[in-house]
Formats: sequence, C-alpha cells, structure tokens
Amino acid sequence: MVLLPEKDDIEATALTDAEITVTPYEYGRRVTLTRLVRFQSHVKTRQAAAKLVGQNMTDTIERAIRRGVLSGTNVFMPNNNVLRTELVVSDTASDNDRATFEFLSQLVSMAQSMGIEPIGEDFVAVIHPAVEPDILGLTEIKNIGYNFPEPLYKGEVARLCGIRFVKSRYGKLYLGGGKVTGTATTLAAAESAGDTSINLTSITTPAIVAGDWITIGTLEAADAEQVQVTSIAGGATDVTIRGAGNGANNFGLKYDHPLGAVVNEATNAAAICLLGANSVKGVYGADSGKFGVSVIKENIDSLNRLLSLGWKWYGGLGIVPKYVLRGEVACKQNIFGGN
Repeated sequence: MVLLPEKDDIEATALTDAEITVTPYEYGRRVTLTRLVRFQSHVKTRQAAAKLVGQNMTDTIERAIRRGVLSGTNVFMPNNNVLRTELVVSDTASDNDRATFEFLSQLVSMAQSMGIEPIGEDFVAVIHPAVEPDILGLTEIKNIGYNFPEPLYKGEVARLCGIRFVKSRYGKLYLGGGKVTGTATTLAAAESAGDTSINLTSITTPAIVAGDWITIGTLEAADAEQVQVTSIAGGATDVTIRGAGNGANNFGLKYDHPLGAVVNEATNAAAICLLGANSVKGVYGADSGKFGVSVIKENIDSLNRLLSLGWKWYGGLGIVPKYVLRGEVACKQNIFGGN
C-alpha cells in the first residue's frame, strides 16, 4: 500500500513474470478391418470398431491431461502426514486419514492463501469413484444437502467447503499407496492375464486371508492391478483371486505379471486436486481440436478391401505449480484392475 503524495507522481512498480513449459506431443491409434471380416461377422463390425477407437481416444487424452495435473509437488495430507505411505483408514478420529470436513476446509483455506483463483465461486476437484462414499458419507454433506447455483459439471456429485466434486474414473487412486497392512511378498511364478490363481513365494505377516485385497505389480506402474483374495491353500501361498479379467467372461488377472512381481497389501490413497481458473495451461493443434479427431479411410489398398479407423490428437498440458494443490487422503474402498 502506498500513500499518494498531493503534488508529485509516484514511482511505477516493476512487473514480474514466470514461465510455464508446455510440451505438446502427437498421439494416435488405428485399426484395420478387412472386407472378409465385415462379410462374415454377425455383428456390426464397423460400428463396434469405431466405438472402441473412440473410447481409446478419450482414454488416452484424459490420461495425458491427468499426468499433467498430477505432476505438481504441492501436496497436503491429513493429520500432519508428509508421506503417502503414512495414510491409514482408521475408526479413531485422531488417526483417520480419510477425507473429513476439517481436512477439506483446510485444503480450501490453503488454496485461497496461495492465490488459486476459484472457477466462479468454487474450486473443482476430480475424484475417483472409490472416494465418493467418503465424501457423500460426511455428516456435513448430509446436513446441508446439495446446493448448486450453476449448471452441474458432468459427473458432479457434491459441493462442500467451496469445492465442487466431479466423479470420474480418471480421478487418481494410488493402489496400495497408503500404509502397509502386511509384509510384501512376490510371485513365485509368472502369471498370465486371465489367471484366477497365483502362487506366492512366502507367507506374509499377518498372513493374507480370504476377503483381503492385494495389489500386484510395482506401485504406479502401468500393469499394477488390484484383486481380491477368494481362497487360500498350500500353506497360505496358493491364492485364488477375483479381478478385472482380460475378457468379457473372465474375472482373473487383467495383465501379465513376471516371476518376482511384487505383491503388496496396503491401504489405497486418493488424490483430491484443487483446480482453479489459473491452474492449468494447455495447447492443441488446430486440425485435431481440444479432444482429438477421428480419421476414417476406406479402400486403403489396391483392391479396395481394407478400411482404416483411427484417431489423432496433437496437444499438451502444463500446470502453474503454485496454483495446483493436491490433497492426498486414505481411501477405504478397493477396485478391480488398475487406475
């Protein structure tokens, strides 16, 4: 604050700026349908393939955006925790690291003090469906109900403490990223996608029992997945599991796992990223738009037999590190497959 002199001008204040790096990449994928498969198929192959291609485009772009948002290091956790591996689900209020009204209020206060600009009146947080029960189960949510002065975002499930919660499967869940509940072990043999049983090299302490949830694979790796134990044999090392599976009629493993892959039993953790109007900067190509573009080419061979269905997108996302605040909490829910 500067007091203005009566007669003289005041000195100008020098402006400062900062640089945000946004590195765009080119993404895309395609499939080819033959004339023969289109003749012999009993389903509408072209429509089915187009749907799969569209889903792959959405999945790829959403995950690219999520990687950008989660790249920040401005992290806040409940109960003065500073490591994700300290997060625990507990029935004791003083040791419960799930999302609470107090934690969410403090998260918003921190965002406001850091200068994160709300979108309208509120910040926005995209959450994984596994976190939804913790948010909707809060007493404060039940007491005030749902109030919304603006049109809802797609997937919006709650508004509390100045946060609009948007549920999406692209919300971040750190599988087995919280506090360990049993010593880790490894696979005694390579296991294939679709397998409904696995063999462990050793018995964990405490021992894994039917009903437990375990995470297979290196945490945060693309092939890490979560499964539920349905039965135990062989001295607690032969384990029958139920998972996301690798097909419409399979409920085993979703991915292949090598000999020695880590098997971990630990609490899940979840991200509650507060985003504001000044949090994210993005670029995209004029020919592919914000959300990518489908590319269909017929008769791509000399005999006019092949049909190509694909998509492409050129773009990238960067964050203003100071203006993205990531809350991390323990999550009681588990999921089949990966995130």
